[in-house]
Amino acid sequence: MTQEMKKLYGEVKGEFYEEAMEKSNPLTRHYHQNRYEKIRRFIKERIASGMKIVDIGSGSSTWNTYKWQVTAVDLSKNLIEFGMKKGHITEFVLSDIEEAKIPLESGKFDFAVISEVLEHMKDPKVQVREANRLLKKGGILILTVPLDVPLSPWWFLFNIGCIIRGDLMGNEYFKKRCGHIQHFEVDTIGKMVEDAGFKIIKKNVDWLNIGLMCEKQ
Repeated sequence: MTQEMKKLYGEVKGEFYEEAMEKSNPLTRHYHQNRYEKIRRFIKERIASGMKIVDIGSGSSTWNTYKWQVTAVDLSKNLIEFGMKKGHITEFVLSDIEEAKIPLESGKFDFAVISEVLEHMKDPKVQVREANRLLKKGGILILTVPLDVPLSPWWFLFNIGCIIRGDLMGNEYFKKRCGHIQHFEVDTIGKMVEDAGFKIIKKNVDWLNIGLMCEKQ
């Protein structure tokens, strides 16, 4: 993510993802509901009382409707504060996950979530390796990325949305295509997590995005 995009992202209002769920067009609502439901479903399969979750590149952790114990890591103060207010976040670290090691103890967490983050990163392997470091042995990584291949349904919907909100309506964040610089299909993201020391134990792939549940080896 360029410095310009980080500045634009930092200016996004705290309600950004909440409004995407409530006030945007039906396809955008479906997209976010879809990815949030994947995260919740994966976590519910394994979570027990007292388990800790780290959300890397969290935004406001809007997916956490169960109010699980979540430590959020993000550079956006606006989104973090909104997530705290809504009860989606238990504690937080304001950190640029691209520029520095996340200032959290290694092997502390039972789950790590990285949802719709890696497509923004210069070197997404870095964030996957950080998730591995933060997880306990046998910990679970929940990862989602857009199914972004040429002429895929997501590709069409995303670019049409950026044209409308960015090029036509003048929103600078969307004009810059929300800072998307990486493009994933199932094989590429699968190889990345396996190279970082994870075993894929479940996949949930549909016409919009890829969801992976991975265990730290």
